[in-house]
Amino acid sequence: MSTRSSYWLYMHPELQGKPNYWKVGKTLTPYSAVRSRQRHMVDDFYLTALWFGHPDDVDTLEYVIHSIYRPTGNNKLGSGRGELVYYNAEQEGCRLDTAIQRSIDIRGADMKRMYTGNARGYHATNSTQCVFNCVQEKDAHEWSRLRIKEMFNTDRRLVKPKSIFAELFE
Repeated sequence: MSTRSSYWLYMHPELQGKPNYWKVGKTLTPYSAVRSRQRHMVDDFYLTALWFGHPDDVDTLEYVIHSIYRPTGNNKLGSGRGELVYYNAEQEGCRLDTAIQRSIDIRGADMKRMYTGNARGYHATNSTQCVFNCVQEKDAHEWSRLRIKEMFNTDRRLVKPKSIFAELFE
């Protein structure tokens, strides 16, 4: 059973272009991840890679990636930067998106890499621009649950997250 609310795992380079640092995170809709970064940039912002899947698998994979590739030693970052990972493709022998996909395949996770047809990656700042036909955020949980069942034919129960009010006062 899941009360998680993130159906998308994404990655992109660190925003200032520092080599080997990546943001790997989860989001309710891919366009909301783009929109939150786009407002701080002049040029269009793109997510490098994007996966859609069961929220339990998204949570687990994000945790694993951050545990394995947490910056340490000379690569360690100060506080407040805990969502960045350090991944040196030359040392690891493959690109980060390939390593993530291998982890998905090994775990048998209900997750699928989503391709946009754009070599730069995913860029949309609202639902009408989304190449995956994602709906508005207010309807995204239901849309995602239906897509999970459709794509993975899963019988794992998906529970709509409670509101913060319900979480605190029920």
